[in-house]
Amino acid sequence: MKAMSPPLLEVKNLETHFFTDDGISRAVDGISFSLSRGETLGMVGESGCGKSVSALSILRLIPEPPGRIVSGQILFDGKDLASLPERDMVKIRGNRISMIFQEPMTSLNPVYTIGDQIAEAFRIHRGYSGKKAREEALFMLNQVRIPDPEKRALQYPHELSGGMRQRVMIAMALACRPDILIADEPTTALDVTVQAQIMNLINELKSRYNAAILFISHNLGVISEISDWVMVMYAGMIVEYARSSDIFKRPLHPYTRGLLRALPRLEEGEKIKRLNAIKGSVPDPAHHPPGCRFHPRCPGAVPDCVANIPPLSGAMESHFVRCFRWKEDIFQTLERGAS
Repeated sequence: MKAMSPPLLEVKNLETHFFTDDGISRAVDGISFSLSRGETLGMVGESGCGKSVSALSILRLIPEPPGRIVSGQILFDGKDLASLPERDMVKIRGNRISMIFQEPMTSLNPVYTIGDQIAEAFRIHRGYSGKKAREEALFMLNQVRIPDPEKRALQYPHELSGGMRQRVMIAMALACRPDILIADEPTTALDVTVQAQIMNLINELKSRYNAAILFISHNLGVISEISDWVMVMYAGMIVEYARSSDIFKRPLHPYTRGLLRALPRLEEGEKIKRLNAIKGSVPDPAHHPPGCRFHPRCPGAVPDCVANIPPLSGAMESHFVRCFRWKEDIFQTLERGAS
């Protein structure tokens, strides 16, 4: 989908469904994207659009049952992770592809010290002795700028602040110098100052290790700060995909426009401009609407939008959009009228 350096990861037509009593939930419905070394791809969208399920699918962490990758490829280092035996996935997961989870308090083990949890990655994937693994754990705590690492290594998760716990999660994820780091809402539960520190830290470590990063967030402000490319998801599908600068300068999909218009902005006199919410909510993945999945919430929907799913097509160089009407100025006109 983009002509850059050779991709480290290629996801092709990935579909992940959950089979429940209420029907088939199409959480991820045919997404394709690539990720190259040294770049950050931001994945954005409201809760329930399929961001986290996409990430868990890459690592093959979808609970079976009820979930299952039903089709598509996840190509990494010449191998299709979607069909790789679990014994081989264990060697990749946490080693060559790592993940920072959204809530560190539920991801860290409460009965093991911080040092032991970081050292475990070195013992499992590198075969280090206990002493060597502990030394490497202290080194990683230093790398993520945790003060007094010798003391912190002996503490338990509940003894650390939220920001400290998130740094520990980053240290664990980067312990084996992964090729790909997946960060799933890593700053959501943190205050603004700590958010900025964590984002700066991720950027610094990306440069140091030349890792590729898939950064997942519902916050477009955070995405704009950290991403080289942005992928906007809605109801299990990609609706827009472009360079970060292009997305924020010229968004083409009405959903992307709606997300940007919902961001708080200052007017003259430093008054916060009235926020413009997107009416409605993300549809139930077990009962997606026909046609374009955004049409029930779209101010410019026409009968064709209800009848057919628009393809994800190239609007311009390295800019893709899933919309029949992206060339028209209808959305700009409607937005001016709503302001």
